[in-house]
Formats: sequence, structure tokens, C-alpha cells
Amino acid sequence: MTAQILDRLVGDTVSFWSHWRASPGVFVAGGEAVSPFTLADIDAALASGFFREPYVEMWADGRRMPAGEFTTERAVGQGAQGGFVDAARIHALLGEGATMLLRRVDQWHAPTRELLRALARELRRAVEAFFFVTPAGQEGLPLHRDDADVLVVQVAGTKNWRVHEGPADGAWRAGRVR
Repeated sequence: MTAQILDRLVGDTVSFWSHWRASPGVFVAGGEAVSPFTLADIDAALASGFFREPYVEMWADGRRMPAGEFTTERAVGQGAQGGFVDAARIHALLGEGATMLLRRVDQWHAPTRELLRALARELRRAVEAFFFVTPAGQEGLPLHRDDADVLVVQVAGTKNWRVHEGPADGAWRAGRVR
């Protein structure tokens, strides 16, 4: 079996597999676009009026912002429903330096879903897609550990990444770390 998607994402799959679940690694993809999801897709999702929390989170100053700071109510059926994204407010928060986290892009963006299905076959494990938008010069989320193996793909812009080894004692917990 060839690893076409993985090769597109990491470039050197032999080196990737030597790091897999053993140590962090940084890989440079080939020149081909690595993600079918673009900043224009984000704008379209926000403008659609259907986008809701919890698919969107906003972070500022190292804390997750309450949903009420970037969502609004809408009349749906016989009553008001909350949690709908306020696109203007999100754009304003991004302008102020906040970070937007889009959860499970694979559930609502068909091209991403197809890419991840192929990647899941190559990796022989479940795969999910999250997308972060962090304005230039800003830090996204505070230093933390995730509760899964993570493959980060930089889609646009530049960023200084700090990738750390797992805990030597094996005491692995998701969440913030020093």
C-alpha cells in the first residue's frame, strides 16, 4: 500500500514512521497544497449563518472564551436557539488577536472528510481534523498536551512551533503544562 496522503502531508514518510509514537518530528511537505480547507472556506462557513458552537471555539489571553462572547440567538421554528456564530464578532476578535479553533472540520467539510478517510486508511486508525486561525504575531493556545497523537499541518502563513517530548515517566495527562 502506498501512503499518498501521508506523503503529501509530511514529504518524507520513512522519517515520519521512524518518529511515529516515539519522538516529535518536523517534516516539510512537498510543493503541492496539503489541505482542501482554506481561509475562504472558513469565511463561507461563518457567513452561512448555520455554523454553531461547539464547532467553533475562541481563545484569548490563554483562556477559552465563553460562547456568549462570539455567538448569538436566532429564531428557529417556534423559538429562539442560541449558539449560532456571530461572524462579525469573530472577525473583530481575530482582529484583536484572539485564536479561532474549528472542531471536527471533517464532519462538515466534505473535501476534508474525503482526505481524512484516505489518511485513516493509510494510518490504520481514526483521524479527525481541527483547524486553528491565529493572527500574525499572536500565540494560539497555551502550552498543553493533547490526548491523542497529533499531526499538525501548517496550511497558511508562518508560525514558530514548540514541540516537546512526552513525559519521561509516562504520566500522560491532557491539558495545560508548564
